[in-house]
Amino acid sequence: MADSQGSAQTRAKNKYNAKAYDSLRIVVKKGRKEIIKAHAEARGESINGFVSRAIDEAMARDAADTSSEPGHPPVWAVAAVEPHSDYTMTVTFRSGEKRLYDMRPWIESEKYGRVYAPLKDIDFFMRAYVDGSAAWSDEIDIAPEELYDNGVPIDETTQGSKEKNGESENE
Repeated sequence: MADSQGSAQTRAKNKYNAKAYDSLRIVVKKGRKEIIKAHAEARGESINGFVSRAIDEAMARDAADTSSEPGHPPVWAVAAVEPHSDYTMTVTFRSGEKRLYDMRPWIESEKYGRVYAPLKDIDFFMRAYVDGSAAWSDEIDIAPEELYDNGVPIDETTQGSKEKNGESENE
């Protein structure tokens, strides 16, 4: 009798869940699940609760972003990064706009320098790639909004004339 009651209870719960909830399956890199789980638990949340909250917050942030039309990437969506040997990088956004961003304040920062310390190795810095923004590894990246908001707009004609005269854009 206990088995049929447990089975009936399970069926009832499954039936309710099927009516009340949609299911999403996400895939993350090996080892990332444990990091997400620890982060969620440190805040008193389940993985599901944390992921749901993160989605809600991202959607609210996207809804508040008036810099782009629905269905189009925000103005700060990164398309390409070109690192330079002076710890600056040319960031090309999906809009086609280019900005020069200086990483030195982050690398030299007392508060954030520990996070960005590996970038002091110029060979490592020069391996920047696009992964939603400028990134160097799974642990080191910088927000695309930061790159856009604090990058210096590059005027293609000015940059071209400086290069012809042998000047760099940072002079």
